[in-house]
Order: sequence, then C-alpha cells, then structure tokens
Amino acid sequence: MTSVKSPLEFLSSFNWKVQKNDEVYPDSQSPPPVSLSSTPKSQRDLKRVTEPKDLPYISPIEYVHDPVPEAPYYLANLPPLPFPQYASTDCEYTSRNSVRVNPRAAGLPYRSRFELVRGSKHWKANIEETKNILELIVADSSSTSLGMRDGLTLAGLAKKELRPGLEHRVVLATSYMYPNANERRARIIAALMMLLFIYDDKMEETPEGTPFTNSREQFLGYFEIENDVIASGSITSDFQRHLKSTVSAIADEDEISGNGGKEMIEAVLGGFRCVHPNGEFQSLEEYLNFRRLNVGAQFVIAAAKFTIKSSVDVDDPRFARYLRLIGDHLGIINDIASYEKECRARKEDRYQEMYGGKGGSIYVSTASGIVDNRGS
Repeated sequence: MTSVKSPLEFLSSFNWKVQKNDEVYPDSQSPPPVSLSSTPKSQRDLKRVTEPKDLPYISPIEYVHDPVPEAPYYLANLPPLPFPQYASTDCEYTSRNSVRVNPRAAGLPYRSRFELVRGSKHWKANIEETKNILELIVADSSSTSLGMRDGLTLAGLAKKELRPGLEHRVVLATSYMYPNANERRARIIAALMMLLFIYDDKMEETPEGTPFTNSREQFLGYFEIENDVIASGSITSDFQRHLKSTVSAIADEDEISGNGGKEMIEAVLGGFRCVHPNGEFQSLEEYLNFRRLNVGAQFVIAAAKFTIKSSVDVDDPRFARYLRLIGDHLGIINDIASYEKECRARKEDRYQEMYGGKGGSIYVSTASGIVDNRGS
C-alpha cells in the first residue's frame, strides 16, 4: 500500500488545466507568480470587512479557519480576477438583501481571486430557522431510535449541532453561498441545508437494503408528494408538519417568480438517491459525473436560482461547461474538507478501486470521496 498523500500533494499530482475545447491536459507551463498567503492575526481588522454603514448587517466573525495555512508558492500575490461589469452594478433586490464584504481587506484568510463577495442581511433568520429545525428533530419521537454516525441517533446528532457556537459553524454557509435571498427564501434554504448536512454522512455510509433505507424513503416522501395530497394522518409530529410547510412555501415562492424551488426539491431527491456508485467507473469522467450529483452540485445551482428568483434553463448547452466546472470545484473542496475521514477509511481498508485508468487509479471510500491517486 502506498503512503497517503496530503490534499495539496494529491491535487498537485494531477497538475491539470482545461482548454477551450474542454480537453484536460497536463500543464507544461510554470505557474504564475502568486500569493494568497494569510495575513498575520496581529494585522487583522474585522471592521474593514465591509463598509462601516453595513457592519450591523453581517454575521459577527468570532472564528477564523485557514484551510490552507501553508499555501504553495504559486498561490502568492495573485491579481484579482475581474468580474463582468454588469455583475458589479447596483441591483435593488441584491442591495436590499445583502452587503458587499471584503475578507482580504480585513486580513482574513481568503483563498480566491474573486473579489466580489457578499453576505446575507438575513443571517439572524438563517440561524433561527437552523435552530428551529434542529430542535424539532430533537423533539421528534422517531429520531430518537434512528442511528446515525459516531454512535449517535438522529436526535443526538441534532442535539450535538445545537451546542454553543452553531452560528460560527456550518450555518454560515447559507449566508455566504446564497446572500441575495430575501428572508423567506433564506429560511427555506437554511432548513434544507441543515437537513442535507444532518443526513449526508449517514446516507453515504449506509448500504442499500438496510433498515435506514426505509427511513430515508419515508423522509424523502415529504418532498415527493404534492403538498395538498399528503394525508393528514401521515403527519404525526411538529417536525413533519414543518417539512410539509417548507415544501408548501417553496411552491408559493416559485409561483411568485422563478422555478428554482422545484429544482431544489428535485436535487434533494436525486442527491439522496445517488449515494453509492453502481459498480466500477469505466473512465474518470464517469466518476466525475457521479461525483457532481453525489456532492450536491445540482442543489447548489438550484438554490442559487431560487435565491435570485431565476427561471433560467440550467440545461441550456451554453451553461454546460460552466456548471460542470462548478460541480468539479464542489467535489474537490468537499474532498479536501473530509480528507482526514477519507484517510481513516483507507487505513482501515474501507475503500475500493473504482477506476483504474492510464497512469493510475482512483480509490473511493465508503463515503464516496476520492482517497488516493496511485500511479501505475
């Protein structure tokens, strides 16, 4: 067995670039002189993260994590990537719901060349809805017997997430990934994001055909059935009633503008049913196609549509390459974030070779994430 590489070593071993015609090829050029190095803590000034007038509208920053504390030399002094002019222009809907933030100006670790970043004004509503969902799960009688990860039940896992500091953990993702949503849409996305987070690992680690599969199908049923057709007798708890209400609110918002809500529900159903690979992949592209769905890329894209009340056709071929890159990016950052878990899976032999191609093999753990690239 070969030694397990660090995330940066693993990604650097591919050293790929993408051409206009979408062909992937090894980069033969030297990387540009770059540095997205982190500013020392003593030089951080959180008051500079946004305009003074907007400081009351952003979530308090009390925890800072640098995912790449020792950045490679080619991530140094990179010039910002320009945004199209129309993306930087004022928009009344955007300004009403979000504020411009500049993490680099505040000295925060920020590993991106995109400078156009926004945060939601409705971060308090996001936290309230997240806490509400977790408290409803804790109070739901069926969640006390449903085993999840690390020996915890669903109720126990929800209770664990309610520990102090929730507002500085995963709940932040909604405020910064979907900043332009109005308050009602922000609450809807917050509820779905927390459900995805809570159920994610269990869905991945549970083989098909186990008792949990039935619980999964029952859970997903609340998203599948038309809201006004659900039998009243099947709603037995406040948690189930809240799920029913959330689905109804999604339909209401789509009636107002856009169709992102419908696509969010389709993505939830598709993502939770695309958990385990169906046999070996015959190519790297087959694996990536699976990973884009498995990592939730369709949900992220649908939620972005829902955020801005869009009805754009995501199946339009003109968007294909762009959306594919979004999916690949989400897969890579997800694998980096769960790298330690995937390493443990490999060391405990809880992985299998899913693609053996020219030049090496891709190994996938039981959590369906890339573990290692082994050269031939």
